[in-house]
Amino acid sequence: MKVTICLLFFFIFHTFINGQSRFSKIIIDAETGTPINNAHVYKKNNIFEGTATNHDGRFVFNNVKENDTLIIDHISYVPLSFKISEIENDTILLMKKVFFIQDVEVNDLTTHSLMKKILDSLKLYRPKQVMYLASVISLEYEPDSSQLNILTETITNVYHSKHNRVFFKIIKTRSNAYSKRGEKEFNNSRMVQVASIASDNIFWLKKDDIFHKNKLNSFDIKIISESKYNNYTLLKIKCSRLKKQSNSWSYIFYVYKETYFIKKIFCYNDISNYTIGFKEVKNKQYLDYSIRSKLVKTKYAPPHMYKVMTIYNIDTQTQFDKDNFLSFFKIAAQRLNKYINSWDESFWENYNFIPLPNWVKQKIQNHDVQ
Repeated sequence: MKVTICLLFFFIFHTFINGQSRFSKIIIDAETGTPINNAHVYKKNNIFEGTATNHDGRFVFNNVKENDTLIIDHISYVPLSFKISEIENDTILLMKKVFFIQDVEVNDLTTHSLMKKILDSLKLYRPKQVMYLASVISLEYEPDSSQLNILTETITNVYHSKHNRVFFKIIKTRSNAYSKRGEKEFNNSRMVQVASIASDNIFWLKKDDIFHKNKLNSFDIKIISESKYNNYTLLKIKCSRLKKQSNSWSYIFYVYKETYFIKKIFCYNDISNYTIGFKEVKNKQYLDYSIRSKLVKTKYAPPHMYKVMTIYNIDTQTQFDKDNFLSFFKIAAQRLNKYINSWDESFWENYNFIPLPNWVKQKIQNHDVQ
C-alpha cells in the first residue's frame, strides 16, 4: 500500500514538475450553447502546432504546460486567447461575429482583377523552401440513421518540395469495418484519405480550376460580404462558373482586404466539398487544416457521405531524406489493414488530434458488445 501511494505521489510530482499534460475542452456557442465544429486551436508562440474540434466541439492538445497560451480561431466567431491555467470548466464559450452583408467595391478593382491579385499573392507568398507536414488525418462516416460502416484514422508525414511535388510516409494507421456493408467496402478500400492531402496542395489541382488565372474569365466573381476580423477586413468572394457543367467546382474565398492573403477557401460541387485553411507566419501562407466531405457511390452499398479532417503541424528546419518517402500513387495503392487493438487515445501518443465524436464512440462500444 505504501509503495502504491509513493508511486502515485511520484507520478503526480513528476507531472507537476514537468508541467506537461493533455488539455481537452469543449468549445460552444455562448448564445445557443451548441458545440462549435471545426474551430482551430493552436499555440500562440508556435502557430505551426495546432488541432481542431470535432462534431461535439471537443479538441485534444498534448504536451502543453500551464503557462502556455492557446488561441481559438473560427471564421464565424471572435477569436479567443487564454492561458491554460485560466480555464477551469470543461467548456469554453465563443461569441459570434457580426457580419455586414452588402455589395462591396475594393479599391476600384474589378472582381476579376481582385482575384488575380489574390492568386498572385498566394503564389508569391507561399513557402519556397521544402516543407515537412506532420499531419493527423481523421476519417469518419457522417452520422445518420444507419450504423457505423468503416472508421479510419492515420498519422502521416508529408513532404512538399519547393516545386510542389508531394510525397508521403505513413507513420501508423488504424481502420476497421463495423457492418456487413462496411466489410464489403473495406475489402476494396485504398488509402483514399491520403489522396485528400495531395489535393490540398492547390497548385496540383486540375488546369481548368480557378487557381489558374487564364481560367478566371469563365467564372462569375462576386464579393458578397465584408466583416471585421481582428484589425483587418475580411472579404467573402464567391466564384461560380458562367457555364455550369456536371460536377463543376464553385468556390468561396475568405480574403484579407488589406493584404490579399487567403484565410480559407471553400470548394464545392454536386458530390463533394472541401475547405482549405491557411495561416500566415512571417509573411508566408502555410497550410493550416483541411476538411473534405464526399458522396461515395459503390456497387456494394447505397450512396453515403464520409468526412476527412486533417490538421497540419509544419516543420521547415529538419533535413529530410526523400528516399524514405513514397509518391502519392504508391501510397494510394496500399491496402487498408484492419486494426484489432483497442480504439483508445493511446494510439495518438504525443500527437494533437481530432477526437472521435460521441456518436462514433457509441457505435464502436455497441459493436464490441455484440
